[in-house]
Amino acid sequence: MSFFGFNIKKIRTVKKLNQSQFAQLFDLTRSAVGAYEEGRAEAKIDKIIEIADYFGLTLDQFLKKKLTLNEIFKYDSTKALLNYSNTFEPIDFIEHSKFNQYLKNYENNEYVSRLPKIFLPLNNKNLRAFEILNSNTIFDGDVIICEKFETAKPYDLFFFVINDQESFILEKLPPKKLYLQIWKIVSVVNKNTYKYKIFDKLKNLNYEK
Repeated sequence: MSFFGFNIKKIRTVKKLNQSQFAQLFDLTRSAVGAYEEGRAEAKIDKIIEIADYFGLTLDQFLKKKLTLNEIFKYDSTKALLNYSNTFEPIDFIEHSKFNQYLKNYENNEYVSRLPKIFLPLNNKNLRAFEILNSNTIFDGDVIICEKFETAKPYDLFFFVINDQESFILEKLPPKKLYLQIWKIVSVVNKNTYKYKIFDKLKNLNYEK
């Protein structure tokens, strides 16, 4: 069984592309994209390879399993970082080991102002970064970059939900009474990127404790 159709629909939704826009990227028709997503047709292997390469995926990832949040978003963050501008913005960072402390103090402005920062070339000022462990969705030690939730939009897929004891990554919005804070996940950053500066183009990337 191929997951090609399922995966292009998931990628397209995450990238906020309609079928026509996705089709234009790869010289396809909108009806062909619809047929792939519905399992009524399968693309030729050269087209599958072209799409997989474009999104930084292996054929095994693309065809043999449902893509994870980590696999989809990690491509976004890596591509953005490798094409960065010289402006690195500070993002409040909560390490997993400090999460309980964050739960007790997240409404305390003084506490929030003293949070550690990671610096990434992202322009949005309303971001917060959380280190993730013990998740079925994100690799241990990777960091999710989140935007404070205001209102849900049709293309919003993944949410980081915090209640008074723990946190969850969900693919749909829960009832409001079940959470204290909710964030929309906008990217995933590999732990080696933000801590160890593994890319030559990121020599100026700072990690502030």
